[in-house]
Amino acid sequence: MALFGLSLSTNVVYAFIVGSTCVYIGYVFALILCGYLFFSDRSKGGAKLDLVDGSIWVFVAVACLSIFPATIYAFSAQLPLETPLVVMRGLVVLLCGVAVYYAVVRLADYSKYVVIGMAIGIVVNGFVSLLQMIAYNSGSFFTLYYLFPQSSFSVSADWSIWGTLPEGADGLPTFRAQGLFLEASHLMVFLACLAPVAFVSLRSIVAKTGVLIATMFCCITSLSPNVLFILVASTWLLLSYLNRSNSKELRLRRGWVLVAIVAVFVLACVVVLHLDFIASAFSSVISSIADLNVFTSSDTGTMDRWESMLKALSACMQYPLEQGGTPRASFSLMRLEKSPLTAI
Repeated sequence: MALFGLSLSTNVVYAFIVGSTCVYIGYVFALILCGYLFFSDRSKGGAKLDLVDGSIWVFVAVACLSIFPATIYAFSAQLPLETPLVVMRGLVVLLCGVAVYYAVVRLADYSKYVVIGMAIGIVVNGFVSLLQMIAYNSGSFFTLYYLFPQSSFSVSADWSIWGTLPEGADGLPTFRAQGLFLEASHLMVFLACLAPVAFVSLRSIVAKTGVLIATMFCCITSLSPNVLFILVASTWLLLSYLNRSNSKELRLRRGWVLVAIVAVFVLACVVVLHLDFIASAFSSVISSIADLNVFTSSDTGTMDRWESMLKALSACMQYPLEQGGTPRASFSLMRLEKSPLTAI
C-alpha cells in the first residue's frame, strides 16, 4: 500500500502506452489491487462495489454512452474513423481512475500506509524539482523526458538552449517546479490535494518536516495560484484540529515547535538567498490569481478551452443528432476543423 501511494505521486512514470495514451504506474498498481480484491471478495460472495459512491457510477455510465455518437459520426464520415478509438482510450483512463478510487476505499484500513507512500512521493517531487532548478540555474536542464517521452512534457530551460531540448518537449523560459509531473500546475494540484492531509496524518516529526520543506520549496518556485488552495486547505485543517481539541487543555507539542522552527529557518534562508526571485514570484502568484476568473483570464490556454467549450455547447444545441444544414451552413465541418474546438 505504501508503494501504491508512492505510485500515485506522479503522472510522468508510466508502465506502457496504449496507442497514444500512457498507462501510468499508479493505474497499474490500482488495477493489480482491484484484481486481487475482486478475486478475494467474490470468493466470499460479493464484490463490495457499493463502497463506491453512486454518483461515480452514474458519471461513468454517462461517459460510456459517448461511444455511440462517436461511432455513428465516424461511420457517417463526419468525424475521423479513429474517433471511437480515441473515446475508448479516454474511457480506459477514466476506469483506471475509478480503480484507484475503489482500491483506496476498499483498503481504508491501510490508509496510513498510502499516506506514507504519498509523503515519500512529495519529498521525491521536491528533490527532483531541486535538481531541475540547479540544472536551470547552471544554464542546462534536467528532465525525465528521455525515460518517459510523451506529449505536453514541460522542460524549464533558458530560451537560448531550446534547440538542445528533446524533440516533442515543451520549453519553459522561466523555472517552475514540476517534479514528477508533466507540468508545474499538475504538481501543484497534487500538492494542494494531498500535502496538507499527509502533513496532518503523519506522526513522525521527521516525515512532517520533509513534507513541509518539499511543499514549501515547490510552492515558492512554482509561480502558481494553486499555492492559494494549499494555504486555504492548511488553514481549514488547522482550524479543524483546534476545534476538536479542548481549548483549555491545548498543549503545544514539542514536535510542532520543531516543525515551526524548521519551516521558519528554511523560509528565512530562501528569502535571504533569493530575495529578488521571491519578490517576483510573489507578484506573479498574486497577479495569476486573477486568471482563476475565466472571463478575465489573460492565459491563452484558458481562453482557448473556454471558447472551445462554448462552441461545443452551441454545436450540441443546434445539431444534437448530426451536423445538419447545407455546405454553406454557418457551422460547417470545415470551420469546426479550423476552430479551437479540435483541442477537445
